[in-house]
Amino acid sequence: MDRLDVARAADEAPLWRVDIAGSWWARLRGLIGRSSLATDEGLFFPGTNSIHMLFMRFAIDCVFVGKARTDGAREVVAVRADLKPWTGVVWWVRGAHGALELPAGSAARARLRVGDVLRFLSADARTADGSVGRTSEEGQQQTTNSSQGQQYEGQPAK
Repeated sequence: MDRLDVARAADEAPLWRVDIAGSWWARLRGLIGRSSLATDEGLFFPGTNSIHMLFMRFAIDCVFVGKARTDGAREVVAVRADLKPWTGVVWWVRGAHGALELPAGSAARARLRVGDVLRFLSADARTADGSVGRTSEEGQQQTTNSSQGQQYEGQPAK
């Protein structure tokens, strides 16, 4: 399963490293069967606007994000904190095009609010020179020079 680092748009430091539930099987399984998540772990469901808590063993926070912008960043459109296992469904969230399932309390610790912007960075694309490789929604590789904030579309991460 591919992994992403999730950070605030204005910050380089990742808040969480998340697996991507991109396949049919990964989306079906989700976090079912897991007993917990580490404080810096999570699961990202691209294209999702609702979730359920059936068959879950532990509480989670769910951060719903909007459609990826041209730079790959996504705006937080809803935060559902401390969802208890086996307590039902978070129905359709307006404007959501993805969901981050995180350990309970993660959104509060990160002081995450609706309107915040998150960046989804390839966990494998950090380079020795300080640049960060990104994968946009279309899958095109982008490289950002952290010190100057410049983007070079179409160039592979080093």
